[in-house]
Amino acid sequence: MSNQNKRTFARAKVFYLYTAHPDKKISSIKYNYLNLPQQVIQDSKTTYYIYRADGTKVKKSGTAGLATDYLDG
Repeated sequence: MSNQNKRTFARAKVFYLYTAHPDKKISSIKYNYLNLPQQVIQDSKTTYYIYRADGTKVKKSGTAGLATDYLDG
């Protein structure tokens, strides 16, 4: 008696496609080395995010001149 599997299965091909978010009007997202959004362009306005090394969000700023500082995330 053998424990070897006698069946072979073909691997399914998986495709990932990025499309713009028309409902949110997001046209571009750039990620940092932690895979967190660093720059988001939405409806012709750019928002920037700054994180600590552990991934905690520190600041959010935008082209409109508004900025939000986060205390301890």
